[in-house]
Amino acid sequence: MQVTAASLTGRFGPEAVRAAWALVAEGAAEIVATDAHNPGTGEPGMTAAFKMISANCGPEWARRLCIENPARVLRGERLLPVFLRRRQGIG
Repeated sequence: MQVTAASLTGRFGPEAVRAAWALVAEGAAEIVATDAHNPGTGEPGMTAAFKMISANCGPEWARRLCIENPARVLRGERLLPVFLRRRQGIG
C-alpha cells in the first residue's frame, strides 16, 4: 500500500496524518511517494516525510519506504516487507 508523503507531514490535515501514521505503524504502508502529478503542484514533501519516518521508525525503514520499495516497483520486483518494532508515539 502506498501512503502519500503529504499525508504524513500534515498537508492534508490531522485526520490524514492519523490515518497515514497508523498505516506506517501497522506495517501496512509499503511505499511512501508524492501526489505530485505535475510540476505546479507545490512541494511534494518527500524530504520532510523521510526525516519524520527516520525519527519515528528509524532510518532503515525510511530508506525502505521512500527509496528501496519505490525503486523495486520501477524494476518490476517484489517489495521488501516492512515490519516495524513498536515504538511509543509513532506519528
